[in-house]
Amino acid sequence: MIEARGDNLVLFRDKVTFRDGAAGPAEVETLNLYEIDDHALVARITGFAPYALEAATAELDARATALEPKPNLATAYVHRYLATIERRDPETWLACIHPDVEFDDRRTASMLVVSGSAAIADWAVMFEMDRFSWYAQLVATAGERVALYRSEIRGGDGEVSEMELFALPVMEIAEDGRIARNISFNHDDMDAATAELHARAALLEPPKNRAARVLAAQDAAFTAGDADAFTGHLVPGYVVDDRRYAVVHTPENSLANATGGTSFRDSGGVGLGRRCRRQQRRGRGPHLFASRSR
Repeated sequence: MIEARGDNLVLFRDKVTFRDGAAGPAEVETLNLYEIDDHALVARITGFAPYALEAATAELDARATALEPKPNLATAYVHRYLATIERRDPETWLACIHPDVEFDDRRTASMLVVSGSAAIADWAVMFEMDRFSWYAQLVATAGERVALYRSEIRGGDGEVSEMELFALPVMEIAEDGRIARNISFNHDDMDAATAELHARAALLEPPKNRAARVLAAQDAAFTAGDADAFTGHLVPGYVVDDRRYAVVHTPENSLANATGGTSFRDSGGVGLGRRCRRQQRRGRGPHLFASRSR
């Protein structure tokens, strides 16, 4: 081995000697850059001439930079949170946590969800232990409010044997930066953890443009059953051009449907798209909202 970067890249000088029948032995020397994926499988080999060490090292550095997870707003606040644990500062630690925090432990050995004061009380036990450490390596980020880590938690108390916990937590922050959610997966379940990372980021992602922001405001008005707020986003003469088979809207009934839709209010805060699809299946929801999705 010549050099390594992180856990997934290593540069070797390989020598292969072979013989074929009556032909004499031959030797091939190559500088090979090996890259493995998160499942510890070889994903790429980049070969260089034996004298091209400078080029091979440059590629090693370039691939390391490309693979390095990009920090976001969540990583900054998670770093602050972990720092309070390292210096055993429970007061500042508590200030880093949202009061409605949720701990969703999806590891096979646990499978539990606790939130609020119960979750905080569970975590606070670590400050009562004689020995406790929480190492977290950033794996990936998505958006600004979620980050995926590879974590190793170790601790012990008095004569009690050491505790070890390995997991892949998806850490989420609230709008004010406090820790709002920890969704933990088995240490070897990278696919599920990565999928959850991107799913949470999609839910938290702000609308991309003015049109999306208007529709988000309409969703909120619909959920509240506020017809005035909902139709306040519609221009005079608003028309629905619905080109599905057997669905017809006129300039007159477009606005009527929009106003009437807010009267169909189910409990539970169901969002606009799902609510209206359900109402239409029951045969009493307006066609106007039948297929909005974003």
